[in-house]
Amino acid sequence: MDAHTLERLEFEKVLDRIAALCVLTLGAECTRALRPMDDLARIETRSQRIAEGAAIVAAGHDFSVERFDDPGALLDRAGIEGMALRPDELQTVAAILRNARDLQKALSRMAAAPSLAKLSSDLAPNPDLLKEIDRCIEPDGTIADDASPELKRVRREMAALQNRIRTRLEALIADADVQPLLTGDYVTQRNGRNVVPVLATQSGQVPGIIHDRSDTGHTVFVEPTFAVEMGNDLRCLASDEEREVQRILRQLTDGVRAHLEPLRLTVRTLVQFDVIRACARYAAARKMTRPAFSTDGVLNIVGGRHPILEDTLASSGEKVVPLDFTLGGPVRTIAITGANAGGKTVALKTIGLVCLMAQTGLMAPVEERSTFVPLREVLVDIGDEQSIEANLSTFSGHIRHIREILKTADNETLVLLDEIGAGTDPVEGGALACAIIKALHQRGANAVVTTHLGQVKGFVHEQDGMENAAVQFDPDTLSPTYELIVGRPGASHALLIAERYGLPAEVLSSAEQLLDSDAIEMEGLLARLTASLKKAEADARKAKRERAEAEKARKDLAGQLADLKKERKESLRRAVAEAQGLVENTRREMQQALDEARRAGADAAATTHLRRQVEAKRDRFKKKSRELAPRRRPPLPLETIRAGDTVWIETMQRHATVSRIDRRRRKVTLDAGGLEIEADASTIRKADREDKVEAAPEREGRTVVEGSRAAVAPELNMRGMRVDEALRALEQYLNEACVADLGSVRIIHGHGTGALREMVQRELKEHPLVESFRYGEWGEGGRGVTVALLK
Repeated sequence: MDAHTLERLEFEKVLDRIAALCVLTLGAECTRALRPMDDLARIETRSQRIAEGAAIVAAGHDFSVERFDDPGALLDRAGIEGMALRPDELQTVAAILRNARDLQKALSRMAAAPSLAKLSSDLAPNPDLLKEIDRCIEPDGTIADDASPELKRVRREMAALQNRIRTRLEALIADADVQPLLTGDYVTQRNGRNVVPVLATQSGQVPGIIHDRSDTGHTVFVEPTFAVEMGNDLRCLASDEEREVQRILRQLTDGVRAHLEPLRLTVRTLVQFDVIRACARYAAARKMTRPAFSTDGVLNIVGGRHPILEDTLASSGEKVVPLDFTLGGPVRTIAITGANAGGKTVALKTIGLVCLMAQTGLMAPVEERSTFVPLREVLVDIGDEQSIEANLSTFSGHIRHIREILKTADNETLVLLDEIGAGTDPVEGGALACAIIKALHQRGANAVVTTHLGQVKGFVHEQDGMENAAVQFDPDTLSPTYELIVGRPGASHALLIAERYGLPAEVLSSAEQLLDSDAIEMEGLLARLTASLKKAEADARKAKRERAEAEKARKDLAGQLADLKKERKESLRRAVAEAQGLVENTRREMQQALDEARRAGADAAATTHLRRQVEAKRDRFKKKSRELAPRRRPPLPLETIRAGDTVWIETMQRHATVSRIDRRRRKVTLDAGGLEIEADASTIRKADREDKVEAAPEREGRTVVEGSRAAVAPELNMRGMRVDEALRALEQYLNEACVADLGSVRIIHGHGTGALREMVQRELKEHPLVESFRYGEWGEGGRGVTVALLK
């Protein structure tokens, strides 16, 4: 991509904002150097790493690096034999190794980031070298006493000798005979030697070496003779100390030199992690998604947003109107029309910028349903191309640039032209614009142009593979809505806008009279068409809403009817049971009466007749009870069950379809409304048309459970559902989970735009069956999952 495209589409502004989130100066430089790529494998690798990073950030975790300076120069110096790096330079090496160690440890605990874990394998922590540097160098940059036994010995002797010198000097200045000769009762240092302040006029009275004189000349600083020899010994020990320190630094530098290439690779990898983290934080804060590339050549932007404009509007509490746009396949050229200041150029820049971000492997400010196409070039002509130095007018600048675009354009390019044909005579400019559009189309390029020219609108309307689009404008408020509608042209509304900004009425009237009648008719036609389409869309939305309400009412009534039928059946069962009990009691009582009558000598024929009446009554009650009682159907023989059969699951009281049969284990895998269940063959019955048990809605994912209680999955996967669809699935799932006595459930809603997550947590908060809920832990899916505890 050339610099002109990146500058016009504000791509470098995006990189600047990402670079500001880097910890390392090298990371910020590397971020600003990112460019779109034409290698899809490299794009996918980078986008995968950033997507994993964004998921980590969204889950409340981090993989930050500790700040360190550019180590390039010190590593070059470390490569020289015999070189000793400074303590601060060795601390930079230690910071690099510490970063490598901590980053590898953090990523080893993150199973959901395989691409980042693989990248971390390029880190070389070298714990032995890190331990040695930390042992030898104190945090303040000094060499530790324990860096070597020799250094420790020398410093111990230096401290002891220093104490002896100070003790002798303190005794000297405490001597009553010497005190009159001094200007102060303290010991100080000059030129690294221990001295006492003596009156300049009395310097001869204190034998020794004068090392300095005060600014006034009143005091001289004398090292007494007895301290000179001790000071010389101290200097020798200091030289020994410095030699040992240099030896230690050379030894540590040798360790660095032995691992120079792994260190350089580690630095490059840490810089990559810093860039990935900055890109991930930028994307997570703006709810961006990982770009998906299609193979059908269709660019489909859903909910596209210009991130720079989004940040600008957010500072004033406003929001960007998302852009939906499709280009490619049968339609490769789109002309965007509409009012001035109506958002045409913003739409053009948004299309170009999100494509550049996707092509760079960055997360894109679009919804997950969006798809991109691999591009070799994005070619743009946007804004003022006037050049005083080249003696070019605006029109000449545009033409020169379009000439270069036509040389490059092909089926792997996206061409964006703003206000094509403007800056010259409208008739000639319109003809030239149509010719340019035709040439781009013939070259196979995907092209998006903006225009006010009616000639261009008409030309595009008549061509196969071309479409008009309009950025919407509200004629009632005389303000743009920034909504892009593909499939119809838009009016310019120039006179309406001029009227809004207070242009005198006589000027507007004169303009209307001077307008070409065809132009007036075209503007009026476009306005009426727009109004008609808006009304049709409103009617369609109303009809859809009414259909949804009717469907809900139908389901509610069906549910109520089923409940009434069930209640009626249960009532009949209870009544029959009560009647049967009554009959049994009566029969016993009658039997007792018959026995007594027989014993009393009653007529045998009369007794037999009475018994038969009682038995007939009892038989009728038994028959009715069997009709109302639940059917007990025998199990289907395992050898008769076939894949694809519809069967009845006795333990669940519902239908299911046979998927697989394990005859050895006597297990049957069933599909019950999208839920995969493994059940014992003994629970399978022959299906009956009278069985009317409603199947559960299909849900994503594959859950294999066994037994009747486990037939409800421990999780609900909503990803890919619409909010209304997900709401219905959630309500039914919670009811099923409570009936199955599940203590807790996982609801997978993903990250996406956050709409599903917000709906889930709003519903859980108010649901009578939910005790509490929380986001998933790191191993449970993080903020893409909500875990609910059921009552």
